[in-house]
Amino acid sequence: MKYPGLLALPYMLFVLTIACGDTADPVPGSTPSSNTTVEASVELKQSSLAVPTIAASSTPTPIYTATVTSIPTSMLPTRTSTPTSKPALPTPIVTNTYTATPIPTSNPQTPIPTAILVTPTPAPIASPTLVPSPTPVLPTISLLDAVAQGNVQAVRQNMDAGTDPNLWFVPPGPAWAGASALHLAVINRNKEIAQLLIDSGANKDIKAQNQVGGTPLHWAAFFGIRDMAEFMVNVGADLDAKDNVGCSPICATTIPNPYVKENDQVFKMNRSSIQMFLMMRGANVEGTQGGGMRGYAGTQQGSYDTGTSGGTSSGSAEQVPELQNLLIKNLGPYDAASSMFGDLRYITSFDKLAFDPFGYIHNKGQPGQYDNPTFEFKAPADTLVIAPASGKLFQITWQPSAGYTQDDWEIMIRSSKRSEWGINIDHIVSIDCDRSGKTPVICDKPLRIGGQIAKEGMVVEAGQVLGYVGNWPDYDNTGINGRTELTLYKYLFKGGVPGPDSFIGVMNYCPTMYLANEVESEFKTIIAALMNSYETWSGNTLAYEQEKMIAPGCLYSAIKELDGKTEPVTE
Repeated sequence: MKYPGLLALPYMLFVLTIACGDTADPVPGSTPSSNTTVEASVELKQSSLAVPTIAASSTPTPIYTATVTSIPTSMLPTRTSTPTSKPALPTPIVTNTYTATPIPTSNPQTPIPTAILVTPTPAPIASPTLVPSPTPVLPTISLLDAVAQGNVQAVRQNMDAGTDPNLWFVPPGPAWAGASALHLAVINRNKEIAQLLIDSGANKDIKAQNQVGGTPLHWAAFFGIRDMAEFMVNVGADLDAKDNVGCSPICATTIPNPYVKENDQVFKMNRSSIQMFLMMRGANVEGTQGGGMRGYAGTQQGSYDTGTSGGTSSGSAEQVPELQNLLIKNLGPYDAASSMFGDLRYITSFDKLAFDPFGYIHNKGQPGQYDNPTFEFKAPADTLVIAPASGKLFQITWQPSAGYTQDDWEIMIRSSKRSEWGINIDHIVSIDCDRSGKTPVICDKPLRIGGQIAKEGMVVEAGQVLGYVGNWPDYDNTGINGRTELTLYKYLFKGGVPGPDSFIGVMNYCPTMYLANEVESEFKTIIAALMNSYETWSGNTLAYEQEKMIAPGCLYSAIKELDGKTEPVTE
């Protein structure tokens, strides 16, 4: 089922074959354009968005005008001269607006007149030239078009002209129907425009006007755009906002995305990275994938454990996990008569390895190439999976198929909610499901461990049966129709200090280098025998390049995952 009604970027239509999938592998660069492919392998094409535009006005007319009048150099009262037979008395200096009449000297008996108040004529003051107020530059294109094109100046013109960013949505029909301006900025990975919109009053948690109604953070999570997810969280977006179907941003990272190419590991790692980032920032995990959403957004079972024991963030040193087994219950020995290594089957019509070692290159030579950070097993669907170590269950997530086969569960085993170390097991099917037949019927029954429905925080013991291997498409009817993956990882933080703002990625470790002492020799021998038996059976003695391995099944000691890219550790 499609999430937030999204079809393609405004001015951009997604042409796709999907690839999201394993969220266990922790999880785009420049703003998508018509001739680039983003990290999530999204191919974009320009189209036209039918949004009204605001026509530019003619040359603005000044609001105020004024004429400057010449100022006389002197505006003094007229003085009457005295008779020429008498010397003229000087005009008295008057500072109080009074003018005095001179005393005649010819008749001393004449009374002295009283002072007469004269209202002076004030000198006119020139009117100042009034400067017209700047007329706002009217936008030449609509707000949504401006955002879609990444036109910062046009967006600013819209904001200056009073366009409300919360009232404009992509209408039904065009690409990204229902998106607000902020949604489009997030999809375009344009932080400058997103910040401009928010500074101009855009609602950080505005819902898309479509059936699902996701917020911009939902959209960032759904499309695996980690930098914009972090941006939205940092500006105050609600970590636990619910869309119209009750899904949170963490939930959105689990929804199959039909707009991403199949086997796009960068997309999967970005999504997983977003999940971890949201958790570190305090997002609520409980109920984020509640009942009734199976087949749409997955199902999160149970409640989240709140303990802190074992985590370095609680102030105590955390113990590194020790593996007691390597996930497959019946792993060996090899039977040449049946070409079986325990539950693993060798068959010529199956053109892939039954066991993909740590560091093995997947999608070699393709844009989605990456170094496998897991032990991956492909086996018949009724192969049993057991807990490789003791601990508590977290992130019990149902993974629907969407473009490629899943319809199975993913879980994490950690010592506590805040533990930096973890064991991820991807692709498990409930022990209550029927796994007979070459193409088992899809079964979304909850995992049952030790007779109990699996819940978050539930304690499991090493060796307990978790269920069957997940699903693998058996197009050639080989009988190899299941798979599962084991990953041992540790969260990475800037400066090595755990915190919601310092999480940067994941370091994955070679499983055979973290076996408990009492089983280390046994399982290293088993993995070596597995590879040797396959090379002997296939006649390809270089199938596993064992001479390059630093431990059985491992080409590297660790593989770092940062910003959706894998980087083997060669030291």
